[in-house]
Amino acid sequence: MSLRSLMSMPRMLRHGSAVGADLPPDEVVTVDAVTDPALCDALSAAALGDAAPARELLAETRLGAQWERRSNCVSALATSALRHPGWLENWLDTSPDDPDATLLTAGLRVQRAWQVRTGEDAGEISDEQFRVFFSLLEEAVPMLSAATELNPTDPVPWEIALTHARGIQSPRDVFDSYWSEAVARAPHHFGCHASALQYLCEKWYGSHTEMFDFAERAADRALPGSLLNALPLLAAIEYEVVSPDPPETGPITRGRLASAVARALELSSWYEPGDPEAAEFRNHLALMLIFEQRWQDALEMFRAIGVHAREFPWAYLGESRKEFLEFRLGVRMQVASSTPFFGKPPQPAPPPEPEQIAAESDGVHRSLAIVSAAPDRVAEAALMCGVSLRIAPAPWGAGQGASGEGRAEPATGGTEGGTDTVGRRYPVDGEHRSEGPAAFWSDSEPPGPGSLLWGAGPGIPGAGPAAWRAGGPSLPAAPSPSSGACLSYVEVAPDLFPNRRTGAATGEELLTTAVAGFTTGEPWPALVLHHTAGRHGFALFGQGTVLASHQWDPAAPVLDHPQAAAVARALASAFPPAGPRPLITLLRGGDDPARRQRQLLAALGLPPLPNGFGERDDILKDAPGAQLVLRRGVLKGIRDSMRRRRP
Repeated sequence: MSLRSLMSMPRMLRHGSAVGADLPPDEVVTVDAVTDPALCDALSAAALGDAAPARELLAETRLGAQWERRSNCVSALATSALRHPGWLENWLDTSPDDPDATLLTAGLRVQRAWQVRTGEDAGEISDEQFRVFFSLLEEAVPMLSAATELNPTDPVPWEIALTHARGIQSPRDVFDSYWSEAVARAPHHFGCHASALQYLCEKWYGSHTEMFDFAERAADRALPGSLLNALPLLAAIEYEVVSPDPPETGPITRGRLASAVARALELSSWYEPGDPEAAEFRNHLALMLIFEQRWQDALEMFRAIGVHAREFPWAYLGESRKEFLEFRLGVRMQVASSTPFFGKPPQPAPPPEPEQIAAESDGVHRSLAIVSAAPDRVAEAALMCGVSLRIAPAPWGAGQGASGEGRAEPATGGTEGGTDTVGRRYPVDGEHRSEGPAAFWSDSEPPGPGSLLWGAGPGIPGAGPAAWRAGGPSLPAAPSPSSGACLSYVEVAPDLFPNRRTGAATGEELLTTAVAGFTTGEPWPALVLHHTAGRHGFALFGQGTVLASHQWDPAAPVLDHPQAAAVARALASAFPPAGPRPLITLLRGGDDPARRQRQLLAALGLPPLPNGFGERDDILKDAPGAQLVLRRGVLKGIRDSMRRRRP
């Protein structure tokens, strides 16, 4: 034992049990666990010979263009069909032109071929294994071709084709044609890129340099938070672990490897701890951090991984789960041995406390809208919506961050109160930002850096903070300063004389119908917030249509990054936030839905939910300045609307 090891032993013995004590116990760590509930159901049914859930799931991914999820589902279901034969064959026999059954059969045949070959080096594979391997790959060609024809917009058949090309030793021009077809359908599809990366690595048909060039090029073109930013990390593992060449004498500089790690660390910050979608690259990142002897960073990465171990990269070193747990323990001991004997080991940040809702289990659906217009404007627009509504002024938005970054600049100067460029009154220093009893409003969380002071912006593309500073678009006149409000809460009011339509509809249906009606022809958006038992969600309306929607449900699959980014962009155009990252992070998770819904409002600079939301109906009844807009017939609504507009 070296002197250094001897001196560090007391520190390791003292701190070893405390460092990483918060990590999940070894017995709950799983390798490649399926976290998609629908896929779990499909796999369980397939094992019993029932293809119906798999048929429904793959149809959903196809019709919804959920290509990353479709890729994962096809891979898992093909593995199931390999272990439990019969159900897929019966499905294909009864529906020979089904694009999902055809694609799954193509994936099965390619997987069956690779099962024969195994993952050993070519020198370890027998001639008979190679003969069967190539024969099975040839048998897969008709199914692959049919899969591309039956669903021409699907990139997943081309992902399988890229894997097929690597096995059957297709020349470069064939690979290039497959690659062109794949990216023409999904330019940012991670599965297609990962398959292409393998073809281009040195152990197959490329080189270390070509592999890194490809990975870095794709990452440079990727959106922030996209899994494509992990491609250089996968190339680094291929170079450091898989390649037989010593990395010290190879063509890839340490700077490129360090850059790959830095890029992956940045990517990890876009995902919450325990996010299964981030598990693959986080497992690779943990190993690279260990190679760099960044023990504390590696420990944090194991915390972020949680229970979601992956087969690779650990399978390169031995049995996956065993290697994962041993490396994790080794990192804990390294951190312990580097902690001063009388010091305190670094502690992880405490998780946020889950929000408790008094009536969480009553199962009643409740909804509320936050509208980017003054109550009088909303009331005028809602006269003909055919629903009785209660409208109340909302307090000012969540406010600005501690740094002051992201604060919108008013269009008028001076020290007097005025209006911003979207027609909302702003207060001067020391002026109260809300009126009425403070106890009515929910306590809002401290705003994040860059959140806007004045709440929602206009539902017009390009009307972000820069446009506000430039004077902003031309919008309707500001609400009267005497109203004391810039935004409005809207809820469905109890109808004393319900008609056939309003009597049969739910509160959610009535509110969304009303919001769709009164936002038509108006420049301002509305955010409808929903709550039912343990689920919370929202729908963004503009010009009478739903622009985006989402529901946080702990039992549902985590929203993938492209879907979350699309919803975040829609929210950002309606309510300019500090940036997309906080929105995407909030959208990509299902734990503590109430907290996520509340933090979304803060991130958008919108007012907090009123006290009692989710617990009872008619929560605006006692709100300061609330007004009741009774349901009207069409003719009366037109007359009242015209009367309101007269000077």
